[in-house]
Amino acid sequence: MRYTMTPEKAQELLNNNPKNRNLSKPLARKYASDMKDVLWVYNGDPIRVNDRGELIDGQHRLQACVYAGVPFECELIEGLPDSVMPTIDAGRRRSASDALHMMSGGNASHNAGVAASARQVLNYCCGFAPNMAQSTPAIVRFLTRFPTLSDAYKMGMKAKGVLVPGPLGAVLFLGQRAPTMERRAISFVDGVATGADLKMGDPRLAIREAFINRRTAAVSMRLPEPLWCFIATARAWNAWATGQELERINVRKNGDGTWTVPDVIGGPPRGQGVDSLDQVKINPVARRARMELEADAGLTA
Repeated sequence: MRYTMTPEKAQELLNNNPKNRNLSKPLARKYASDMKDVLWVYNGDPIRVNDRGELIDGQHRLQACVYAGVPFECELIEGLPDSVMPTIDAGRRRSASDALHMMSGGNASHNAGVAASARQVLNYCCGFAPNMAQSTPAIVRFLTRFPTLSDAYKMGMKAKGVLVPGPLGAVLFLGQRAPTMERRAISFVDGVATGADLKMGDPRLAIREAFINRRTAAVSMRLPEPLWCFIATARAWNAWATGQELERINVRKNGDGTWTVPDVIGGPPRGQGVDSLDQVKINPVARRARMELEADAGLTA
């Protein structure tokens, strides 16, 4: 039956939870964020309790309810035998890419890439590391509000053979929030994609070499991880957008094990929230450098 699960009832059920798998606190906190942001909707998924009153399914949703301090609607099924436990959560979980496909169709690979870009932009806006998880509802809501992210990802696909499109799409989307940055983005991608006529000190050559060297050195030719990709790409973009030379890109952890993620020139500062994406103005130094570079390259109108 449909049931309004309160934090108090959720905690009561969690207190009688002897046989469940280990709780993932990050997953529960991600669900809690959706509940607080009113992204959690009733979809018929049940909370399951066995015939001894023990919780056998739903601990992450219940813990999220406790974390969020708000109720949520669910089905509550009681009196189940323990024999049903191996059959629970046996199907493949739907990803953000799956949700986008069901909403609008399109190519599955494209949807997966756009979702990856959206996740990194969301993490940037929240001040999180680029490789942090984001929930499917949060990604879908973001893309509904900012559908042009798909265009930035498509632009980044021109350099697919060199850079990873997901992080590149995120940086391009952020870098074009300030007015008149689109032409700089196009020339950045074109240079990275072809490598034609690039000289030492050109940030586009530096990012090409950084990715090629890392991919060559990686075990089994695996692609660089999203966190490294975003930081390296952002550094190259920032140098290009402000007219600075950049000969080499080295991305390493700080002494305390953390990573320094730069603000993206043309976008808002990290951690300012999603609304900041609509409030970007390019700073005078970046504007002056951009105008000089465009004049040299014949990009001015």
